[in-house]
Amino acid sequence: MFLVTVGIMYAFLGISLATQDYINPSIDIIKKKGVLSSESMNATLGAMVNSAAESFIIMNSIFFGVSDIGISTVVQ
Repeated sequence: MFLVTVGIMYAFLGISLATQDYINPSIDIIKKKGVLSSESMNATLGAMVNSAAESFIIMNSIFFGVSDIGISTVVQ
């Protein structure tokens, strides 16, 4: 159980670092260029956050073969 907890904490740390280093700066660039409005950007971020758990499950099943969860299960 301890290793599972450490693994989950490590995964959250990785997600946090990727968000700070790549996602936030790219969002700032998109906002500065005026490609999307602030409202559209917030809606896009909300959609990304809401689908993060499903994305993690599908990536886990694809790369590690943990279960038979397919893309159709997550998309439905």
